[in-house]
Amino acid sequence: MKKMKHIFTKTKKELENILKNEIDSVELDTFFWGGGIIGIQCGHFPLIHDEKEDKAIPAIFEDIEDEEQKNAVKLHPYMGYFPLTTWKFGVSLVKYAKERDKNPKIIILVNDWQWVKKVEDGQENPYKEKFYKQEILPVSYFKELKKNKIGIDLIMPFKNQEGNIQNKFFFSEQRLRNRYKRYYAATCPLNNKCAHEYLPLLIQLEKEGVKLFISFAPRTCFLPVNAATESFKKSPEGNKMKVINIFADGIFKNIFWEKVDVRVHD
Repeated sequence: MKKMKHIFTKTKKELENILKNEIDSVELDTFFWGGGIIGIQCGHFPLIHDEKEDKAIPAIFEDIEDEEQKNAVKLHPYMGYFPLTTWKFGVSLVKYAKERDKNPKIIILVNDWQWVKKVEDGQENPYKEKFYKQEILPVSYFKELKKNKIGIDLIMPFKNQEGNIQNKFFFSEQRLRNRYKRYYAATCPLNNKCAHEYLPLLIQLEKEGVKLFISFAPRTCFLPVNAATESFKKSPEGNKMKVINIFADGIFKNIFWEKVDVRVHD
């Protein structure tokens, strides 16, 4: 395994240049099926509960109508400006990669276990199930795709272990965790320090042909995400996919891109 590179960027332009250079340097055989994919994980959001409507909704404050809930989400360090800000940046990178025939795909990872309304053990969560069955993109996300002339076909669907599509748009953290419980018990020496959804996410993306994975994650998730990535890179599959994790805080809009922490795992 090659040594991980650690980069601090001070501006959005600096980060953009680094990521565009990485996209340019990837060699994909796009003339054949399975020739390779550039995966960009952006717009990550948690599900929260709308008490008035009694339903699970994305924690994207720009799309929330209730002022009290909007402000609570806006001031939360895990949520805040993170979802839509990284979505816009990610979509711009997808557009750049698409124009260069680099076969990009967007991955939307949803935290659906931490803040969603709980139900009794052993029961399916009706709030999550209803959200996923709708298969509707957040309004602000759809607008950004339309603005950049990016079709929803560039969003990678979430598949089950048999390879069938489970959801057109959203990767469920809970389902990733459940799917790989036995894998963790048998192979992951980090145990609870692993991101129990991130390692299986990396494993699945490599199986689907991703050669370069660019991933935006909240800074609060640094330790588990980085640990899971290092564990993945030690595996035989890890040699086939380059992973770039980008960590940023969600609260402060004006300095969002200052001191962004970039970890490059070759």
